[in-house]
Amino acid sequence: MTSRQASEYLNLDYRAKAMKFLNFTFIKISLLFLIGILMGFYFEIPPKILLVTAPTLLVLLLFAWFREQKILFSDVFFGIVFLLNILNLGMLTATLHQPKNLASHYTNFLAKKPEYLEIKVTEKLRPTSFSQRYIAEIQKIKIDTRNILTKGKILFSTPKGNIQSNYKVGEIH
Repeated sequence: MTSRQASEYLNLDYRAKAMKFLNFTFIKISLLFLIGILMGFYFEIPPKILLVTAPTLLVLLLFAWFREQKILFSDVFFGIVFLLNILNLGMLTATLHQPKNLASHYTNFLAKKPEYLEIKVTEKLRPTSFSQRYIAEIQKIKIDTRNILTKGKILFSTPKGNIQSNYKVGEIH
């Protein structure tokens, strides 16, 4: 066997292994779910639309499955409906985990100019040469006379020379 024939053989063997890897159903479903998550982040589809299409596609999938059981020669209808279900599930997952879609997230109240934020320091980060940094959870926002319970994390820093720059983990401010 010449070196050229050996390299062609190895190249074909690599391609065959790659195709066998993609032949696993779990890998295909995972890739479709990942594409759905990416679509959910890059295309701003309202959650109401995705929540309506999810049960609709599920009923359509059941219909396609029963149809697939009855016909003699299968077609691509079941596969396409299954693909749409997985993509919709990925988009729904990404959309529901975005802070703007959570009613109690603090970013939904920032447009109203809050007077006061109640935070709980959860982590103290390494200091820089000019400041001390912290991660905190926002627990309440005061707007006008109302105290609104909220969720969310922020990163804040205080100048190093400041007297109040040393917060302790677990403190509420």
